[in-house]
Order: sequence, then structure tokens, then C-alpha cells
Amino acid sequence: MKQPIVFPPIKELKISHPLMLQRKEECLAAIVELAKSQHALGIPFERLTVCMEEPPTAMEEMLRPWVGAAVCIDEWCPDDD
Repeated sequence: MKQPIVFPPIKELKISHPLMLQRKEECLAAIVELAKSQHALGIPFERLTVCMEEPPTAMEEMLRPWVGAAVCIDEWCPDDD
């Protein structure tokens, strides 16, 4: 029998990509589903940062039940962060 793969908790996840602007609703729904699934596995993100132009005002509230801290930034995050 194979043992399940267990990943360590992710302290911080930062999501930023220019294509998110073109498919904003789909991308944001996918990010919320990712946060929900991590929470359901018992290893929620401690901090999830979404960097995009014109983030929805409710994005942080949508993520808050599933992550330790949710932050939306109205700009692109540098790649070296």
C-alpha cells in the first residue's frame, strides 16, 4: 500500500499574473477554491496575497474564512518576492 503524500504547511502564497486581468472572475474563483481545498485538507495557508490591478473589494472577505490572513494588493507583485 502506498502512503499518502503529505506536504508541509505553506506559510505564505503570493499570486500575481498579468493574465488574471483578462479572466478575472475565473481566476478569483479558482483562488478561492484553492484556499478552500487547502483548508479542508487541514493545512490552510497562513497568508495568501493576491496582487492584481483592480482587485474586487470583497476578495479579502471571500478568502478570510479559509486562510489565516488574506491580502489583496492593487498592483503586480515583483517576481523576486
